[in-house]
Amino acid sequence: MFPEDAARTKNWYARPTVSFDAETTRHEAPLGSHERTRLRLVFVGDDFVRTADLSPDAELRVGRGDANDLILSDGRLSRRHAKIERGPLRITDLGSANGVTIDGERIAPNHPTPFEPGAAVSLGGVMMLVQVVQHTTERVLCTHAYFEARLDEEGRRRTRDRRTPFAVLAVRIEGKRPADVQRTLTSKLGPLDAVAAYAPNEYEILLLDAAPSRAEAVADELRNDLARLDLAARVGLANFPGDGLTSQTLIAAARASLEGRVVQEPSPVVVEDEAMKALYNMVERVARGTITVLLTGETGTGKEVLAEALHAASPRRQGPMVRINCAALSESLVESELFGYVKGAFTGALQDKRGLIEAGAGGTVLLDEVGELPATTQAKLLRVLETGRLRRIGGIEDRAVDVRFVAATNRDLLAEVDRGLFRSDLYYRLGGVNLHVPPLRDRPTEIRPLVERFVVDASRELGIPPLVVDEAAMKLLAEYRWPGNIRELKNTVERAVLLADDRITVTQLPAEKMTAKWSTAPTEKPRGSNPERDAARKRIEDALAACAGNQTRAAELLGVSRQTLANWLDRYSIPRPRRN
Repeated sequence: MFPEDAARTKNWYARPTVSFDAETTRHEAPLGSHERTRLRLVFVGDDFVRTADLSPDAELRVGRGDANDLILSDGRLSRRHAKIERGPLRITDLGSANGVTIDGERIAPNHPTPFEPGAAVSLGGVMMLVQVVQHTTERVLCTHAYFEARLDEEGRRRTRDRRTPFAVLAVRIEGKRPADVQRTLTSKLGPLDAVAAYAPNEYEILLLDAAPSRAEAVADELRNDLARLDLAARVGLANFPGDGLTSQTLIAAARASLEGRVVQEPSPVVVEDEAMKALYNMVERVARGTITVLLTGETGTGKEVLAEALHAASPRRQGPMVRINCAALSESLVESELFGYVKGAFTGALQDKRGLIEAGAGGTVLLDEVGELPATTQAKLLRVLETGRLRRIGGIEDRAVDVRFVAATNRDLLAEVDRGLFRSDLYYRLGGVNLHVPPLRDRPTEIRPLVERFVVDASRELGIPPLVVDEAAMKLLAEYRWPGNIRELKNTVERAVLLADDRITVTQLPAEKMTAKWSTAPTEKPRGSNPERDAARKRIEDALAACAGNQTRAAELLGVSRQTLANWLDRYSIPRPRRN
């Protein structure tokens, strides 16, 4: 660090108080007085502020790598940069390139160095502040609708930055001490985290910037803290992006973890829509061959279920079906996971390992979210598709692989090809047969039977007789556009069953969200309009209507940025959506 940088860092820390939330904090404390207090670490980079609590007798590993407790995407940090501990408070430089400084002095690597909360600490240029929390004000529970919106917003914001994970906890409590429960739950939150009431004695927690190992630690702490209150508690955990990218998938995964079951794509248990009947007839025909199949459609429409039906109807049904979520694989691991590696190929490769593609030998390999694959991996996958052979990382021999590939995506891959983000040759190789799964809003005849089936399933899990859905609630369910499709419908019904007594009414549904109206007032067609312009305009208007006027989601559906969509609205004289 340059001397002037050290001076700026020291002055920044020298401010008497900084308020990041409703808690009162102090930066300076007498030596040793913080041993039994709550400590919060605040990391300040060029374009981010991250926080993490430091528990007594615990440690927090910080760096750019996936194995850290707190992952910070900053080029000045090493993959394994530093470790912070309490009892006493100390920091260890784990052999980083840019080092760790305390009050402008660089500490020796791999040597635990004690420091006080008021010290100016820098990790390769990322400043670290230690807050001593003197007392806590009770946090207010947020609503389930707000919680869902936060999850979707964080998911969209971080989709392009897979190295910044977060976690969702589902908590179920047996007991009658809500005040103590709420205080215990909120004590684990950082200033930007959130906790919501999901149902009576059930809660959901958002842990921002929590790596899986850190989220597991928080879950264990919650179980122990609640046990000290003589409360039996179960805690389920889901991680972004590995367990899902949307609020519906993450909440479903957390609740499946709570129940001790494996989450799956919600099955469209009825097929009554004519388009879906035609689609399943096509699946039965295509299943007899080995041609690659590309499944397209919005998130939650049941693409994985369709892939399972294709596998079950094929001659390969006795073989394995391997599901690969391409979005959940970090760029550094995707090739070793897909293609495998030989012993010594890289540090940590202690023995040969076959990849997921080889694991599907004799069966079917589903490449879910295939549009998320990096360019280098796309090229290697294309070679496997064309030759039927692959080479493990570090190997010198090609291996024959007998698998049938099915790919699925919610992206417009042709638009991705035009933008240079997806290889055109891979797109045409994957799309031997292209099957589009329509969204639930285009299958209205299936909503009522799906609701009835999900009510029966949720009631059975609770050990109660199936509840009745009154007509007002069913009407609201039937008229809502379901941007999250079948998965959102299933989550909504399961929560309604938890909240209801003997029948499901509008009261147990997120009516405020479901009754929100969006409009684009009709305008005259511009002079000199032509079929191409009219088609482009209709495509934009259809996307806005499908997303209830949400411009961010409409842009994702169209495969463009939000700014590009805004430019299109001006170009085609389409009014900006507004609430009625």
